Amino acid sequence: MTAVLWLRRDLRRADLPALAAAHGRASGGEVAVCVALDPGDEARGAAPRAWWAATLLALRETYEGRLTLLEGDPAEALVAFAARLGASSVHVSRETEPAGVARDARVRAALAAAGVDWVETGTPYAVAPGAVLTAAGRPFEIFTPFARRWREHLGEPPAQEPPGLRLAPASGDEGAWARLEARADAAAALELPPAGEEAALARWHGFLDEGLPGYARRRDRADLDGTSRLSPYLALGVLHPGPCSPTCSRTAARTPRSSSPSSPGASSTPT
Repeated sequence: MTAVLWLRRDLRRADLPALAAAHGRASGGEVAVCVALDPGDEARGAAPRAWWAATLLALRETYEGRLTLLEGDPAEALVAFAARLGASSVHVSRETEPAGVARDARVRAALAAAGVDWVETGTPYAVAPGAVLTAAGRPFEIFTPFARRWREHLGEPPAQEPPGLRLAPASGDEGAWARLEARADAAAALELPPAGEEAALARWHGFLDEGLPGYARRRDRADLDGTSRLSPYLALGVLHPGPCSPTCSRTAARTPRSSSPSSPGASSTPT
């Protein structure tokens, strides 16, 4: 049996619950990993297009070359891909942004009409939207108890890659990869950060060692390199925020904050 894993804002292999779910559904069979190219991608600026291309090229290496690019309307492309493989399910990380929810509703309906199950597992966020509720099951109206409950959801261990995972060979048009390579090469002058999971983890560990201890004091100083520079990786899900958030919260709780970060001579007071 084959299961399809459709990557969107989770362009990684590590700490990916949807990958484990797809493996479980495949019951010893193969997991076919795919990305659907956005038809509106050409409307983006040069830097976002190049970063997207570089990230997909790095992701291809992460999946040992077993990553399929789908082109066209995802509702049509996913149905055709699943049918070609004889897959019984398509697995994703749950989307909550309006455009993504609307797209997924169309794709889910098209797959259901073809007899293919739609399975959502995990979230692109540290805590899934809608998970932080009062004891009565309602949204919070005051921030402090909301923040306290939000932190209670942190600390879950990263999802492990399932043992015995079998990845299906890639299929599709090799020309799509060639176009991505040309786009990434053409943007060399943009000085983008290195792409891929290894680069994201290296940046995170570097920030842990050198940036996080002084982050509360340095982040608002325009003359200092005080931020993590993780945003490009987090935006595409190359790095999941879940394991990062507890570490940042613990450090922030015990780090003095400057009363006026923009003033080099400002005194420090505890948070």
